[in-house]
Amino acid sequence: MSTYNLHWNAEKSMLLYPMVNQTDTKFEIYQYDGLKRKYKLGFVSVLQDGQLIKSVDLSNAIFKKFEISE
Repeated sequence: MSTYNLHWNAEKSMLLYPMVNQTDTKFEIYQYDGLKRKYKLGFVSVLQDGQLIKSVDLSNAIFKKFEISE
């Protein structure tokens, strides 16, 4: 994640996994060469009632995980 943050000059990055009884971590600040970047683990449900969630709903859930200020 650090490499992507530095390459794309991103403030935050997240490893995203399908959810199976996990909860997201909070964004943690790490410093490298004077730059502060935020990282976290995120989990998102991909199924609802045994069916795949619509892609628009899935993408909205993912983007919301970046909006939460922690």
